[in-house]
Amino acid sequence: MRASGTLQGIDVQNPTQQLRPASNTGGWGLAPGSSLSAPRHPLHDKFHFHLIQALLRSGNRTEAVRAYREYEEICHRELRVLPSRSIKALLDAA
Repeated sequence: MRASGTLQGIDVQNPTQQLRPASNTGGWGLAPGSSLSAPRHPLHDKFHFHLIQALLRSGNRTEAVRAYREYEEICHRELRVLPSRSIKALLDAA
């Protein structure tokens, strides 16, 4: 999942609304026609918080860590800052 791209069929303020129970895995998956990709502005902290939270809730820690690292790289490259503490705390708690 790349941090640059467009948002397709998902609410930036609450991407978790697109997650639905996945009957074949017993976990969670995307609703049909939905995709989780970064919004037009790749530094949208709230989106990345919800994205990482959704990935963790779906049991996909590997993708959550990947999403965090990509966001961390963008924050550092563009602003020379780290992502918010609340996003890091999500991963630390998982």
